[in-house]
Amino acid sequence: MIDLNMLAKLYRFNWELIEKHTAEVSHEDSLKPLALNGNSINWLLGHMISARTSIFEYVPQEPVWDEGQRVRYRHGSENVTADGPGVIRLETLLAGFAESQKRLEAGLVELPAERLSQKTGYGEWTLGGRLTYLQFHETHHVGQLMSAASAIGHDGGWLDDPTL
Repeated sequence: MIDLNMLAKLYRFNWELIEKHTAEVSHEDSLKPLALNGNSINWLLGHMISARTSIFEYVPQEPVWDEGQRVRYRHGSENVTADGPGVIRLETLLAGFAESQKRLEAGLVELPAERLSQKTGYGEWTLGGRLTYLQFHETHHVGQLMSAASAIGHDGGWLDDPTL
């Protein structure tokens, strides 16, 4: 069975790493792609907010973004390497991610544990499995964001003594 408190803590670790690695990144720097056609920090943050919208289908909280805001950052969208239609400024992305973090933590606490074994309608996934996969997906992109930040000279390091 999935431990919702642990899942919330893992999402909290992701947010703390994002804060550390974007603390001195400018909007312009956020548009720089990682070498070898890697994703920019801007796209990665927007993509993670967009993906969190999927979580809010299952937890009792409203998503931060509507479909119009998500479209530029959805799965399969082009990397963001310059300002243009639908591109959101880094400061706004960080504020949106912070708000999604508050809602996500509150929603996970409110989610009845017995719902975790229910099917989601997303293939054969149970709610617990889907939430776990989405956390894994986000952590993958946090690692990419850390690499992108380091490549442009903004290495924020690791978490200070994270405790589970």
